[in-house]
Order: sequence, then C-alpha cells, then structure tokens
Amino acid sequence: MAIKKSDKLEIFFSVFPMVWLGLLFLLVVRTRVLIGMWPTPSHPDPKSLPFEFHYSLLWIGLFLIAVTGLIGGVCQITGRLFFKTNFSGWLTSVFVSGVIVIGVLIFFPDNRYNWVAWFLD
Repeated sequence: MAIKKSDKLEIFFSVFPMVWLGLLFLLVVRTRVLIGMWPTPSHPDPKSLPFEFHYSLLWIGLFLIAVTGLIGGVCQITGRLFFKTNFSGWLTSVFVSGVIVIGVLIFFPDNRYNWVAWFLD
C-alpha cells in the first residue's frame, strides 16, 4: 500500500510536535554530556552552549508548531465546511496531544528537570 505525497505531508505535520520534543531531548542529552549534569532552568543558559545550530533549529521548530497548528485548524474547518473532505482523526489527535504535552511542560514548570522551561529561559 503506497502512501500518497499529501498523506506523507499530513503525517509529518501531525508528528511535528513530537519530533520537536525529541530534538529538545537531544539538546538536553548533548548538554548533559558537555557539562556532566542534567541542565536545570538558568543553569547553564542554553544560549551560551556551543550548539548554536541546534538551539536555533529548536526555536524555528517552536514557531513552526504554532504555524502548522493554525494552518491545520483552518484546513480542517474549511475542508469540512466547504469541500466536504474528511481528514484523519488520529493524525489530528496526535498533533493536538503533542501540543498539549508541550503546553503542560511550558506552563507547569514545577519539575526540577523541566527542560522546556530550561530551553525557553
């Protein structure tokens, strides 16, 4: 069963928040190897690490998560209302669950090892 190009794009955008979390964890592991301990908010500053490309890629990815969410929402609404298309429900739920996980990690930074808060700091 071959997957169409448009389906591949839909799958990519659906799993993009999880890919972003994976890239963030990779930055955390690289930092752990470099400094010898797990990073905590404000220690060390992620901007001061020698991983400029990785750090920049994560900021671009965070922006793209917001953009793909908006575009995806508009496509879902207009597709159902005007074009009578039916998007895959599980792909939408994967995207929404990834965004919820990132949101919870951003807005509930009680954990000592909150690496999303460390990255955004």
